[in-house]
Amino acid sequence: MAMPRQFVRFENYFKGFEQLSWDYKLQKHKEFAEAQRARSAVPYIDSSGSDPEYNHVEHALNGCWLVKCDEITGQWDEHDLRLQVNVRGMHELTVGKFDWGILEGIMQFDTDFSRLPHASGTTGGTGTKRRRRDSTDSENERADAADAQEDIEALQKQVSDLSERLQTTERLLLAVFDAFSGAQSFVDARRRVRERFEQHEAHQHDVQQDQAQAHRASHHPRRVHFIWCGRETREGQIQLDDDSLGNRGWIEFTDDACVEFNGVIDAGFVGQGVKWSGYKLGYDAPPFRRSWEEFSEAQYEEDRVSRWH
Repeated sequence: MAMPRQFVRFENYFKGFEQLSWDYKLQKHKEFAEAQRARSAVPYIDSSGSDPEYNHVEHALNGCWLVKCDEITGQWDEHDLRLQVNVRGMHELTVGKFDWGILEGIMQFDTDFSRLPHASGTTGGTGTKRRRRDSTDSENERADAADAQEDIEALQKQVSDLSERLQTTERLLLAVFDAFSGAQSFVDARRRVRERFEQHEAHQHDVQQDQAQAHRASHHPRRVHFIWCGRETREGQIQLDDDSLGNRGWIEFTDDACVEFNGVIDAGFVGQGVKWSGYKLGYDAPPFRRSWEEFSEAQYEEDRVSRWH
């Protein structure tokens, strides 16, 4: 029996993947995960949240995943659920192809939901650039609005940082003035100034620690957001990436090894807020060519018309 196309580059024990029991497939994942955790000297992410720029969660998605979704298995008795992810480079979109039996399609991933486009070009070749300018006018307007908002937020941060530095300088100057005005001698004044600076540095350290703790409490360093579009496989009806339906969700890795995740997906006819989990089976998923346009509104209309002719 030929190996399923999602696993053609894997070892021979993936032959007849559909016929393998869930326990066997999960055991293969556990073997892979154990080996990965043992040799991972550097995590993909800084889970402490102290350095938000050091975050490579999207790279960790690359590979083939065994998927578990009780909602789909319970309603449609589907057990062979898979996700295949290709990462197109640091500055391009992370694209996944999923096959869940009753539902199949494309996912687009990003750690920042606001960067996800609502439509894009093909997922093959060189990949899909974020916020492609050759998409529709409404998409261009959303991208321009997002860019403008980012510029405003960056400017506001610069103003806030400058204001904070000015306030800090003013407090230090007042502390120096107070130290000299109450000193009995120049040596005493120097001692008082040094004490003021040490108190200021201790206060700044406490403030930074509080900010880091608050950031860790609110930040999800292992979370990746996604949007999806696809097709119901029984009747072939396209499930559009419609804002009113909310074809979106997120996954969150269970640890910094990034070999398991839990997540939630708003999955159209399957349900909203559906829980699902992923178990990595290996890296270097075979490249695939599939376009978002295969599940677009135009394709939906074409399929609808063709059913009546």
